[in-house]
Amino acid sequence: MSSARRRSLGALLILAPLSLATHARSQVAASATFTTNYLYRGVSLSDGEPALDVALLYDHKSGFYAGGSLIGEVTRRRGAQGLGNQAYLGYAYRLPGGPTLDVGVSNLHYRSYGYPAGDADATEVYAGYVTGLLNYYIHYSPNYFYPGAHVIYGEVNGAVRLPRPWRLFGHVGVLTPLGGGYDNKERYDVRAGIAAAFRHGEAQLAWTTARPSATYADPPSQGRGVVALGLTWFF
Repeated sequence: MSSARRRSLGALLILAPLSLATHARSQVAASATFTTNYLYRGVSLSDGEPALDVALLYDHKSGFYAGGSLIGEVTRRRGAQGLGNQAYLGYAYRLPGGPTLDVGVSNLHYRSYGYPAGDADATEVYAGYVTGLLNYYIHYSPNYFYPGAHVIYGEVNGAVRLPRPWRLFGHVGVLTPLGGGYDNKERYDVRAGIAAAFRHGEAQLAWTTARPSATYADPPSQGRGVVALGLTWFF
C-alpha cells in the first residue's frame, strides 16, 4: 500500500482517501489519530477539544475500496464521549500514464450539542482526479448537516516532498450552497502544514482557517487561524 493511501487513513478529517491507486492485491489497513482539535473543512467539530479517530480501510485489487472511522472526544465539562462516525465506499481507476479517477459516496454522522438538532448527518457523492502531487475533488450533498440543504464542495489538495522525513501539504476548499438550508452563504477554507514521518506513523502540524463563519458550529471557532497537532499510528 502506498504511503499516501496509508496517510489518508489518519487524516485529521477523513472522508475519502486523498491519493488512490490500483494494486496487485487486496489490502487492509488501520490507523489511530490523536488530534488537539478535530476540524472538518475549517470548522471545529470538537469545539477546540482533543479527539481520537480510529479508522479502517479495505482496498480491493479491482479498484473498489471501503472504509470508515469512529471518532471520540475528550471534553473538560463532559469527559470522554463519542463524537461521531464516518463511512465511505468508492472506486479508483488508474489511467494510462499515472493519474487516477476516483468516485464514491460517503456518510458522516456527528453528535454535537452545537447543531440545530443536536446530531448532524451529511451524505455526499464525490469525484476526484488524482495526480502525484495534486488532487482535485468535487462533492455534492443533498443534506449537508441539515435536512434538504443542497451543497457543492470543491477542493484542491497538494503536497511537496522535502528531504526525508519531511513534507509540506496544503488544501483549499470552497463550499457553495444550492438552497434548502438555513445558511446560504458561500464559504472557503484553507489549510497548510508540515508533516514528519516516523516508524509506523506520522506527526502533522497544520494551520486552518474558514470564512465566513458557519452557523452549524456553535460556538463558531472559525474565521480566524487555528493551529492543530495530529499524531497518527498505522497498523
